[in-house]
Amino acid sequence: MNYTSQLAYNDEVQLEGYQFRPFRVYPDVKINDADTYYGVGPHDNLGKISQKFYNTPDFNWFIALANDIKLENTELYAGLKIRIPAFETLVSYLMELKQ
Repeated sequence: MNYTSQLAYNDEVQLEGYQFRPFRVYPDVKINDADTYYGVGPHDNLGKISQKFYNTPDFNWFIALANDIKLENTELYAGLKIRIPAFETLVSYLMELKQ
């Protein structure tokens, strides 16, 4: 299954006077035995969770993608269990996108 993402909203395209925000289709994030399952806290957001596991908030989109969560965080709530893909999975995913 592929996930159609709205993560690329900064990429506006203009065509004949109309503005478009194209959608990108990203491949699924494969499950790995080294993945971590994390219980969302009351003040968590995807950026904070990314910081905790990847030492940067910049991979919030990857956690969202792995859990089929919209980047706006509207689906996060305290106690929700989400999958944090292993760092190795993140690296291989980025290398795959680069090709």
